[in-house]
This record gives sequence, structure tokens and C-alpha cells, in this order.
Amino acid sequence: MNYSKTFTQLLNKPKETMGIVEFVLDRERRLSEQRGEKKGKEAQKLAFVLKMIKSTDFDDAQIAGLADVTLDVVKKIRLEHK
Repeated sequence: MNYSKTFTQLLNKPKETMGIVEFVLDRERRLSEQRGEKKGKEAQKLAFVLKMIKSTDFDDAQIAGLADVTLDVVKKIRLEHK
């Protein structure tokens, strides 16, 4: 039995260096995951803004500062949920 081959299979190590196609696919997968995280954070910010609008008397500038969004974003959400 070839122990080196067995270890490689057990550790799931690639047999060769990554080719250009695999590299590009891996890169796109990672970028896609990052974009997904970014969208998730943005959705959380927007939900926070809406919650602040509904549950506080803070003005738009205060909410924008707390939520780390622009004043225009807060105004837009406030208009959409009147």
C-alpha cells in the first residue's frame, strides 16, 4: 500500500497546482461570497433604519449616523413606510 497516496486522499489535497480555470472559478466563488455578505450587512442596516424610524423620535440625521447610511437612504425609507 502506498502511504503517500493514502495520505493525499485522506487529506483531500490536490494532486497538482490549481489550473487557470480552477483559479478563476475559485476566485469568482470567493467574490460571490463576499458580495453575499455585503448584501446581508446592507439588509441589516436597512432593517435597523426602519426599526429606528418606527420605534424612536430620532430625526433622519441621527438615524443615518447610528445606522451608518446616508441621509437620503433614511429619507427614502421613511417615505416608503408612512
